[in-house]
Amino acid sequence: MLEIKDVTLKEKEDFFDMVKIFYNSDAVSHNIDRENIENAYNAFINEEDKSIRILILKENEKAVGYSVLAMYHSLEAGGKVLWIEEIFIKDECRGKGYFSEFFKFIEKEYAHFKRFRLEATKENEKAIKMYEKKGFKKFNYLQFVIEK
Repeated sequence: MLEIKDVTLKEKEDFFDMVKIFYNSDAVSHNIDRENIENAYNAFINEEDKSIRILILKENEKAVGYSVLAMYHSLEAGGKVLWIEEIFIKDECRGKGYFSEFFKFIEKEYAHFKRFRLEATKENEKAIKMYEKKGFKKFNYLQFVIEK
């Protein structure tokens, strides 16, 4: 049975290892510094930032995936938005229904939120199909950033 829970100090290395795999895949357009991962992990573990949540997905005590969630209020959505910043399931663990279980968890845990949001690179066609199957719709937005 899949267990979905907040990451702990005990799972730090599992989490970091999976983030490294994720950021070297076609799911993202660029890699990130380990410092970025450390900062997010520490903010969550030390409860410094209530707008972030890091989940670890485990099967039989073994890490099979992780997710990073961000929460914010949106005028456009008319309330709270859950941004599924990252959802990763190890290659060897895909096709076992873990994303469906994760999504059920999210729907229950964040039932009061007005919108669930995520993003995908165009190259990540399998993920896009999976998201659309769950009811996600594409936004016709371009994304812009300023790195500081």
